[in-house]
Formats: sequence, structure tokens, C-alpha cells
Amino acid sequence: MLVKVLLTLAALVAIMSASAAAQSPIPASAPSTAFGPKDMRALLQAVHCELTPHCKQVQVQFKAASQMPLYHPVVHYAGLGGDPRVAVLWVNSDASSASMKDAIFNGMLLACMDDGEAGPKWKTFYDLAAAADGRLPANTADPYLNRHKLVQIIDTAVHMH
Repeated sequence: MLVKVLLTLAALVAIMSASAAAQSPIPASAPSTAFGPKDMRALLQAVHCELTPHCKQVQVQFKAASQMPLYHPVVHYAGLGGDPRVAVLWVNSDASSASMKDAIFNGMLLACMDDGEAGPKWKTFYDLAAAADGRLPANTADPYLNRHKLVQIIDTAVHMH
């Protein structure tokens, strides 16, 4: 089953790469889109580290419910801050703790991929998904659609074990 999830991720990356080729080609020096258990471990270790006081590459900012985007009412990955190595995660200060667990994990996945903490392969995956999101129509209900697909594939792989 893990192989099926990894193949699905590879297919998603290939689709995003093909549609991105005309507008933002991936440099020849970009890491391979193939990955294995070592890469998954690096991503999960980065997320785990950010959930402890030892790492500080993800800055958590608490926001009122009215300040959260409709497509991310509990946790929203807001992108890189003033320092390109520091990612910003908005957390709804009014949300229930039951709704936080998966939302924080998913937000941390995006943050750790985008800020490079999980390694160059995950940064490439994030950049491909973000580029595909950038080409979505302006009135798209979820401007993070492709990044959410990427997180769903990772979630599936993580929750299988």
C-alpha cells in the first residue's frame, strides 16, 4: 500500500511538473522527484522537531477566527516570513483542540517542506504544488488546492503505519 501511495505522489508531481514546464521550468540541478523511506523520515523528523522547543524554523501566530481564511479555518500555512528560512503558521485561537491535531500536522508538513527543513526533495515537491496553485483561476475556492493534494498523499502514507 505504501508503494501505491508513493507512486500516486510521483504521478502528482509529474502532472504538476508537466503543467509547470512552460511557465517555470525546474532547473536541471533540481533533486529527483523519486523518494523513499529516508526522505519520508526526514520530513517527519522536521515536523516532529518543530513541535518541540528545539527547532524554531516555524513561527506560530495565533489569530482570531475572523482572520483565518475560509479554506483554512483552523490552521493556515501563511508562507515564509521576512526571513526565508522561517515559515509562518497561523493558528485559530478560537478553534477546539479536537480540530487542531490534524490541522497543525498538515500545516507543519507544508511549512517544513517550504522552508527547506525537510530537505531539497520536499522543497521541490512544495514548489511544484505552489506553482500549480499559482496558475489556478483567481476565484478558486481553495488557492492551496495542489498543496492540499500533496498533504493528503503524505497523510495517507503516514496514517497507514
